[in-house]
Amino acid sequence: AAARARLAHESATSDLKRIEYLKEQGVVSAQALEQARVRAAGATAQYQGILDQEKMARARYEQAKAALELARSQLNNATIIAPVAGIVTALPVEVGQMVSPGVPVATIVDMDQVKINLNATEKDIIHLRAGEEVKVKVLSLDREFKGELSAVALAADARTRAFLVEVTLPNDGHVIKPGMFAEVELKTQVVSNVLAIEREAIIQEGSKPIVFVVKDNKAYVKEIMLGLINDHLAQVIAGLDEVDMLVLKGQQYLSDGMPVSVVAGGEGQ
Repeated sequence: AAARARLAHESATSDLKRIEYLKEQGVVSAQALEQARVRAAGATAQYQGILDQEKMARARYEQAKAALELARSQLNNATIIAPVAGIVTALPVEVGQMVSPGVPVATIVDMDQVKINLNATEKDIIHLRAGEEVKVKVLSLDREFKGELSAVALAADARTRAFLVEVTLPNDGHVIKPGMFAEVELKTQVVSNVLAIEREAIIQEGSKPIVFVVKDNKAYVKEIMLGLINDHLAQVIAGLDEVDMLVLKGQQYLSDGMPVSVVAGGEGQ
């Protein structure tokens, strides 16, 4: 249709030019010239109309092509691929539900390895290094695991003033579940060849730690200075000698200078 209209337009235009020339020569009448002009204008209008239709059709094609690409993209996005491997523990949306970008549609947990986040004080953080081995006790399982200090914060949290520490440990058999409570033993300082006593021997008198020692069958108070302390032992920096006989039980009932008797095992009564 466009080719025929173009040929008709070119033919009518050529005829008009020829008749205009003949009119100048006085060969054709004014009526013949007017008829040629009408035919040329009609052919031109028809040809232009077809060109406009083609232009509109091309625009509709481009719109349809863009809509198709968008539909294909949406179809591809309809299949959600998890960025990590793991176990799906929660599906907070329903089938057919409309969700907005950024809304979680699933919770995935990697159970092969677990992480424990804890806070360390500025006193302890200077002794911690990433890569160190740590002991982890999961209370509900009543088991101990070996983990690794995987990350140590370089700066304190602005709100809590504590330093975030991350511990990573393998989870063979997936026995450790997310949300369980654990106790982590960190080595902040290690000392050797020091005087250490059992923590149960220490009594806190105000802000001063004291112990009772037995000498000449009497109990005497000794104020001590403590160093490092763990769950069972306390380092004694000053105030106690290695030869002192320490009272481990019943010291809360004693007073300075009270007579006592030593029973088997070396404990005072």
